[in-house]
Amino acid sequence: MHSGSRLFWVLLSLWLYFMIQYVRKKQEMPNHNNARNEEGENTGSMKNVDVVALGDLILNMVYRGKTEAGFNLYERQPAGATGNLLSQIVRLGGTGALITTVGDDDHGKFLYEYAKESGIDVSGVVISDKVETRMMFVHFDEKNDRHFLKYESRRTDVETGVDAVDFDMIRSSRAFVIPMWFYKKEKPIYAACQKIIEVVREQNGLLGLDCNWRGNTHTQEEMTSICDAALTSDIVKLTDVELEHFFGEKDILKGSERLVREKNKLVAVTLGEDGCLLRNRNGYVYQPTYAVDVVDTTGAGDSFMGALLFQATRKGFSIDQLSVDELKSIAGFANACSAGSTRKYGSMDVMTTMEDARWIMENIPLKQPTYDF
Repeated sequence: MHSGSRLFWVLLSLWLYFMIQYVRKKQEMPNHNNARNEEGENTGSMKNVDVVALGDLILNMVYRGKTEAGFNLYERQPAGATGNLLSQIVRLGGTGALITTVGDDDHGKFLYEYAKESGIDVSGVVISDKVETRMMFVHFDEKNDRHFLKYESRRTDVETGVDAVDFDMIRSSRAFVIPMWFYKKEKPIYAACQKIIEVVREQNGLLGLDCNWRGNTHTQEEMTSICDAALTSDIVKLTDVELEHFFGEKDILKGSERLVREKNKLVAVTLGEDGCLLRNRNGYVYQPTYAVDVVDTTGAGDSFMGALLFQATRKGFSIDQLSVDELKSIAGFANACSAGSTRKYGSMDVMTTMEDARWIMENIPLKQPTYDF
């Protein structure tokens, strides 16, 4: 055989070999367009998610009684308002991605793996050796309402900067949840939030804000920033206490109407065991909650917000055009999820499934209305 022919066949064989190896390698790579690969394992990254949220992933150290020697026992639980609401979305069959920072320690690695195995996209979670994973200590009163002890480690989500953000994911998502601590101008989170909000607006995505006030004091500048963000978000959730704190409105109807008059498309005022009020530009509905046996209210508000976002992302920008009957349906479903999360101890790990939410709505009676709106 001519030497030129031999060289041709050698080169062709090498080309075929490398092409086969390339194809095999591509087949072994995880599918980043889905939360899980064919084996059901979380790949850690996805596109076209329902909700992307920048916020906290922390540990709750929950009081569990005393030892024989009389020392307090605490259980380590995955938590954080943002982690909770994303967990709720995923439990209902939606998709969610988390952007945050945790410590490069045992607690941080535990939280990362827990969120990943739960089905949350953790490609935006930074594990940093410059911070320690945040934790809070939780006790319960006679009504099983949770109370956070004043001792707590410093926030780590505020250290999350622009570098942690996958803007292609933001562009392909349906909604972004603004973290409550976005106004910390001296922290990396501020620049990250400003850029994300800009991108979301360019893509006509939805912006959501859960006020999540923990009783801390704010400067006037911080109060202004929070109120501006609330008034310009598409979806805002706040309690009756937060409505008074941030906007000076004790009257729930007047306060929610004020928010809708601005740029809000959907306003939810949660009232604890008394249910919620949901309002858009077509009207409002007051919906009592379900009479479940309450064990732990730690994640109830986050569950409500997650269920609200789950439904809102399926309505798109038409949420401001929903009828009162549609608002009632959305409020009832969010109440069912919130109530379901209170039946067990925990927060991120006890969010309500679609099956449980439907069961509650079909089998658990509503509480007697407290408000006469």
